Amino acid sequence: ARALQSVLHPTVDSSPARGAKESEVPGVVLDRFEIKLHRYIRQRLEQRFGTEGEACWVEGVPVETRQDCAKMREADPARDEPYHYTYLIDLKKIMAKNWGIFEEDFARLRNVFSNSLAKSGLAPTEQCEGKPVLDLFKKNQFLELLDRINDVRNRHAHPVRAPDPDSDEYSNDLRLAGMLENIIDGVVALSRHEGP
Repeated sequence: ARALQSVLHPTVDSSPARGAKESEVPGVVLDRFEIKLHRYIRQRLEQRFGTEGEACWVEGVPVETRQDCAKMREADPARDEPYHYTYLIDLKKIMAKNWGIFEEDFARLRNVFSNSLAKSGLAPTEQCEGKPVLDLFKKNQFLELLDRINDVRNRHAHPVRAPDPDSDEYSNDLRLAGMLENIIDGVVALSRHEGP
């Protein structure tokens, strides 16, 4: 897993949080990750379905999610745009529905990481979260990580349920949040440099 950090962020130290600073709390890293994921998904949906009218919303977001967001919007006096009412788990559903839009970005990051592993002499079977690191860039494994990070987010959003800061669970939560933030950073960086 440290190899993942060195590929995605070569300047990041090899702290146990793998990208997140030890002084950070999981909630802060999770918030950054969720905002980045939110923006990335929206960017890709707009590139695929356009920005005119509601095509991006209607074509890219599952109907159940659209309905849930519409209910929350109706109850909110601010009445923001519907996409702003999506939760992290909704983002997972959007990615699952539209994986073809995201697949190339993740495949490119997987290739970059694989090449870096080869250059550093590490085996492509390097383990992270109990699975080969290269598998984390595949649809089912990445979506599983989003389920896991949603559970972590929910724990840390409720202080009475959050693990003790000195516990292994807390360190693991911070590590997972930092890893996912680094994956999204890598995907976004590569998507900015894609060819015509």
